[in-house]
Amino acid sequence: MAEQHQSPKAQYSPQQTEAEVKAGIDWISALPDSLFLQIISMLPMIDACTTTILSKRWQCLRTCIHNLNCYRSKTSWSDEKFISFMDNALPLLTSSNIKKFTLQFISELALSNYTSKLDKWIQIALKKKVEHLDIDVWYLDSDSYSLPQKLCSNSSLVKLNCKDCRIPEDRILNWTSLKSLTLSSMLLSEEHIEQITSNCRHLESLKLCGFCGFHRFYLTSPKCKSLELIDHIHHVYYIRCDCYFEIVAPYVQHLKISGDINGVEIRPGDLSSLIHIDLTYRRLDDVIDKSIVKDHFTRVACANELIISSLHIEWSPFIEDDTTELTELMKCLLEHAKNLEKLIIIREDSDYSESIDSLLALPRVSNCTVVVSLELVAGVEC
Repeated sequence: MAEQHQSPKAQYSPQQTEAEVKAGIDWISALPDSLFLQIISMLPMIDACTTTILSKRWQCLRTCIHNLNCYRSKTSWSDEKFISFMDNALPLLTSSNIKKFTLQFISELALSNYTSKLDKWIQIALKKKVEHLDIDVWYLDSDSYSLPQKLCSNSSLVKLNCKDCRIPEDRILNWTSLKSLTLSSMLLSEEHIEQITSNCRHLESLKLCGFCGFHRFYLTSPKCKSLELIDHIHHVYYIRCDCYFEIVAPYVQHLKISGDINGVEIRPGDLSSLIHIDLTYRRLDDVIDKSIVKDHFTRVACANELIISSLHIEWSPFIEDDTTELTELMKCLLEHAKNLEKLIIIREDSDYSESIDSLLALPRVSNCTVVVSLELVAGVEC
């Protein structure tokens, strides 16, 4: 009975294993189809299809792959060869459900050459009720790939990541099953933001990177607990002097505003459910309005953990230092933050300044721990 509970390694001696190797036993071919399919579904699709050629038994499995990882940048193929492969491989898929479809297509040619192809590939994935769709499309010309309406209104998607794409004004956004949404380097209109916050009722996490184009952000769904706003940019087609955005998110527990927030005013509204907040945003001119920072600190005083940049407590060298005002600002934060358990200050340089020493000496309404990180604020990749 004891032998039945031995691991596979314990069942064979080194001599037996060596003999099996000499005998040419192919343990990879002995893998069950389900396990082999799981392995090749983790590979880039081109490699997965190439691998199945090694065995006649595996060749039929290439049509059953449920994760489609299609990377144009990870192959030396020309655009034409990559497109030919996709046109031939995708229609042969027999899986009724695709778990994930990753499409990264970077080309130096004009967008108009490939739009219909991209639409066709995405349509195939949507018909297979894809759950996780990741699209990264970039062209040398200034135009961007427009998301088709069938993608914008979909009931199977649970997770969607889009980068360097465009949502035309006439598109209606209605992702009824979506739980996670990341939009990177995209111009977003007020109407589309409103559709996201009102139509995506199951949304739990929203992340915008390199965003612009809207003023109001009212996220009132009780299910959405995480919001990230990273790198506000002025889109070439959207340059305005009165750039601002207002945030109202009464149910969000995790809020992150980071990266370069330039030429825009952040107006926080109801953020009463915050637990963790990261305010490590910065401006290229390093000039941060003290009254705005004070307002932000007051709005987020309910959080348990707060991460801030040292720029929030060390003013620009171009502004006359005012120790009294600095002390009052930090006192305002520490006196209102009754739930604060940890305050993390991210250093912008390696010098340990007197302003932080002064901060550590201030009285606190809560027994919060103050942590000073000497790491530089790293750039965020989206």
